[in-house]
Amino acid sequence: MINRWIEAMFRLRDKILEGKFLGQLRSKYPAAERWLENRFSILQFNGLPLTALLIALLLNVLLFFHFTEKVMNSKTIVEIDTHTAFYFHSIRTERTAGFFYTLTQLGNVITIVGMSSLVILYLISKRLKSYVISVLLVVAGSGVSISSGKNIYKVNRPSQYSYYPEDSYSFPSGHATIAVAFYGLLAYLLIRNNPGNKFRTIIFFSGLMMILSVGFSRIYLCEHYLSDVLGGYLLGLSWLILAVTFVEWSSRKQKPQ
Repeated sequence: MINRWIEAMFRLRDKILEGKFLGQLRSKYPAAERWLENRFSILQFNGLPLTALLIALLLNVLLFFHFTEKVMNSKTIVEIDTHTAFYFHSIRTERTAGFFYTLTQLGNVITIVGMSSLVILYLISKRLKSYVISVLLVVAGSGVSISSGKNIYKVNRPSQYSYYPEDSYSFPSGHATIAVAFYGLLAYLLIRNNPGNKFRTIIFFSGLMMILSVGFSRIYLCEHYLSDVLGGYLLGLSWLILAVTFVEWSSRKQKPQ
């Protein structure tokens, strides 16, 4: 199934490159067409890797722009966040909360630093330089985004509903951000280096469930609002896209196909 998704993505890319719009652009403005086509190239850094970098930076800038604050403070978002926090607080049980408290530790700083250190040491032993850089990229990049967002918006947590006290600000959710970036990257690297389609499918859905579970645990324990988790997912995704693109570019740079 993973292979079919990858093939579908390549077919979509080919349709874009061979589409009517690019055909007209090619005949009228060949230089502009070549520039646009190069944005999809994985063989050079100023192609798809640079495009992914700009997308990651754009998502971070947009998320931290003034209009994002207006959206977050809108009546609709505030009501959804408040009602969601109240609902999960009302149905929370001690046993279930204990389970999600254990699960949420997968996204805390100590766990991520420890796991990323072990992964980096393993990758260094295998001389997989591009993989090491990608792990450092998602961890460091996510850390900067999380710290910047919390210091810019200074959103208070739903402390009246929280299962346990947290001192930092709420937006964006650091657990959700790093879950998408780090665990998403690990799933991608495992899928990339294992040919078995069944194993790839298991890894894909395991990684997806881990990401969703960490985010949900933050909402269930009322440590974050729903918008905090969704914002964290978006930030983490931007760094994941950048890291994956870097790995693919580095691989094709060494062995052009």
